[in-house]
Amino acid sequence: MNRLFVVFLAIVLLICPEAQAQLQKAPDIIGADTAGSFVSLYSMKQKTILIMFWSADCETCKEHISDLINLCGIYKKKQFGMFTFCISPDESAWKELISVFHGCGVHLVGLDGAVEPILLSWNLTEVPSFALINSKREIVASSRSFKAILPAVNEWVH
Repeated sequence: MNRLFVVFLAIVLLICPEAQAQLQKAPDIIGADTAGSFVSLYSMKQKTILIMFWSADCETCKEHISDLINLCGIYKKKQFGMFTFCISPDESAWKELISVFHGCGVHLVGLDGAVEPILLSWNLTEVPSFALINSKREIVASSRSFKAILPAVNEWVH
């Protein structure tokens, strides 16, 4: 009897989209990279992408840079991507801080007028903030804490 119920539930979930958990589509983020070229979150090819919204003048944000570098090294060959978006107006401080990534991920800075619409579309009020998106560009996890989002990263990347 239990096996029949499990099969029935699986069929309902497969054919009835309303029964499935609805994930929110991640808003695209477009910003300038270190060369001044515009790059889009949606242009990334990895299956799972961790996004960090941060500021160059935020001490907690700066502490997470080494966490991100370590994570990038662990999942380098697993279709895992790193995407950071800095809301700091100090472009030189941003460039100095991201220089330690050495090719790990995409790092953008919001230019004048671009930061507020992005923060609003992501419903962000504070940094640091993290989001994890899947290959369909759906938000599968979000948190203000790196430690809190790490289990979701480990689950989705493996």
